Amino acid sequence: MNVMKYTFLALFVTVMFQNPLAQRDAAKRIIRAQMFSPEVMDVVEEYLLKGFKIRGNNRNHVDAMAWMVKALGATNDAKYRSTLEQIMAEGNRKLRGYAKKSLAQMY
Repeated sequence: MNVMKYTFLALFVTVMFQNPLAQRDAAKRIIRAQMFSPEVMDVVEEYLLKGFKIRGNNRNHVDAMAWMVKALGATNDAKYRSTLEQIMAEGNRKLRGYAKKSLAQMY
């Protein structure tokens, strides 16, 4: 693994333990930089599965989850299909919509 990729991965994992705005920005960076390595995307999937069912009034949390859904879909990796299908079935309205679009984008 090259140094830049390792640095990005270390930074990303650190950010994932922070607030929803930092998580959203990290997911946006993943998409824009197309950093779809399994190490990064498995962390995204893990946080998404832990957080997508959390209900509350924090729209930043929902926004962060939506960007993570978009990131999984942007990989075009069938490995994440079941996660996106679960979110489409059990997530809130916004996440269901993004999961549906992400699944359509994959195929």
